[in-house]
Amino acid sequence: MQYTRSLRWLSIFAFLGLTACTPMVKPTNHPEQQWQVYQAELRQLHAWHLEGYIGVRTPKNSFTGNLDWQHTPTQDRLVFYGPLGADETRLVIQKKGFSQLVLHTGVTYQATSPETLMDEVLGWSFPISGLVVWGIGLPGNSELSHIQLNSQGLPAELREAGY
Repeated sequence: MQYTRSLRWLSIFAFLGLTACTPMVKPTNHPEQQWQVYQAELRQLHAWHLEGYIGVRTPKNSFTGNLDWQHTPTQDRLVFYGPLGADETRLVIQKKGFSQLVLHTGVTYQATSPETLMDEVLGWSFPISGLVVWGIGLPGNSELSHIQLNSQGLPAELREAGY
């Protein structure tokens, strides 16, 4: 009897624990309307932090590593690094049109365009201005190639500018 009662309470707490972890977003019959509301909420974000992995393949080289990106209203700070923090490269982009790239060797480069700076120094680049909004799930300002929404009106897939 005591075993059955304990098992019943354990089952109830397990069920409550699982449902507590379930997102409380309601499915909608109007994903396009929900997408408009979601975009308006995301446009209110002025600072965010993104951490992830990056893989780069060029005709001459390829590598994988980590990315730590901090975005504020005045600057973007991107740090690329390999395993155990090796070969850290920092890119700081000021909103005033100034970009600085600091290699793991300490050598510093400066330019007005972060994409040009990365391409000239590292031999590869990506559209940082697009990624500022892509990183939070919004399309950029260019022609939107493809967006697929899920049943909750959130982007399931976003393709833009060849990415």
